[in-house]
Amino acid sequence: MVSHDSRKAHVTRNMEADMKGRLQTALQKQTITLSTWTWVFCFICIIQTGYILYMNKDVTKTIPLWFVNRWKNCCDAAEMIAGLYQWCYGYLTDYMHPYVVIGIMILASIGILIGDFFLFRNVFDQISEKWYDRWQYYKVIGVKSLRKAVTVALCIVSITFALIAGMCIPLDINVVSWWICFSVGLNLMYHNCCNNNCY
Repeated sequence: MVSHDSRKAHVTRNMEADMKGRLQTALQKQTITLSTWTWVFCFICIIQTGYILYMNKDVTKTIPLWFVNRWKNCCDAAEMIAGLYQWCYGYLTDYMHPYVVIGIMILASIGILIGDFFLFRNVFDQISEKWYDRWQYYKVIGVKSLRKAVTVALCIVSITFALIAGMCIPLDINVVSWWICFSVGLNLMYHNCCNNNCY
């Protein structure tokens, strides 16, 4: 015969399971609603951003310069490296045969490239793994769609912040650089907040 305490414990477990199921269902509905409204907000932000870009053509025209400047930076870096190699070659040929110097420089270059490759791959793998784990966690708890919507929204809103910063802050920083800073910064803050169980 089942005791009174056993029946009471069984009923309590059933009630807790039922409440947990209802809470999970309510949370999923709330997440879907928030996701939908966040995507609507993204659409509104796109329209607003387009209008701001159209009204501030002077700032908008500077956007292509960012890519031009990045190409110039790459060319400057290549010239600097070539100058360094020329200096090393000229300095070492005073003490060694030119063929020996060329061999040393080739081996050193290969070593540097291999070291940079492994360093970059290690950093990239760690970042990718953390990013993948984070989104898998979002998927498991059922908030992936919401997190994705907010991430996109922050990137879009960052365009407006970047335009305002480009117009109001007296620094020689291209609006694209401002956008990258705001997008990365806001998303890091948001996902760090999510990591601490904040919505």
